[in-house]
Amino acid sequence: MRQSERQNHKTGKRHAVGLLLVWSFIALGSSVFVGQSTGLAESETQRERIRRAVTQFLLSNSPWEGAEVRVRDVRVPRCTGLPPQEAGLSMRVAPNSRYLGRTPVEVTVNDGQADQRKIWVSTYVEVMSPVVVLKRPLARNQVISEEDVCLEEKDLSKVPAGAMTDVDDVVGQRLKRTMSVGTVLRETWLDKPTLVKRGDVVKLMIDSVALKITALGRADEQGGLGDTVRVINLDSKRRVYGQVLDKQTVRVRY
Repeated sequence: MRQSERQNHKTGKRHAVGLLLVWSFIALGSSVFVGQSTGLAESETQRERIRRAVTQFLLSNSPWEGAEVRVRDVRVPRCTGLPPQEAGLSMRVAPNSRYLGRTPVEVTVNDGQADQRKIWVSTYVEVMSPVVVLKRPLARNQVISEEDVCLEEKDLSKVPAGAMTDVDDVVGQRLKRTMSVGTVLRETWLDKPTLVKRGDVVKLMIDSVALKITALGRADEQGGLGDTVRVINLDSKRRVYGQVLDKQTVRVRY
């Protein structure tokens, strides 16, 4: 064989070996990528299963009756060893959890193994409910009227604790501080205005099963609308207890 032919033969063999290695690498790489893709898909399916289970758990155990509850931003950690589809899941939250705002959930995987695995899932619980807000600014000691307030839907996790939810509970109350428009009213910021002061002469409306009479009395303590105060009946000189109806009237029931 001539030298040029021998050289071409060696070059052809090298090309064949190179092509064989390339195809082997492609085939091996494809199998690796397919395996990784399948594993990632299975992992994402398992994480989605945990998301659905946690969401249902929070909605089922929510104490916020009558409010619109939404569970969002459910974050299942990207960790190895996620539970298989057949594994059971049990969930719990902290004993003092309000099921409001950022709420972590502990997920226990029951797959028959001696050592149960635990996964912490971060969630956000949004509770939409009407709260009482000011329609206009009010000064300290000002008595709230129905025209001063309205109801607005708010996420309770973003409003102060003790927010008022009923306009009727606010109207007639006195503000302890100056408030701006849009303020969500809290119970601790409100106070009943004093209608009857100690020493005031008031009309006693005495109600009983047999009769209804009126008499004059002197308030022995101060009180606001609906408060029960002690009053001295000026006719009998007896101390009685009655409910404040207005500045001049106290109802006594027997």
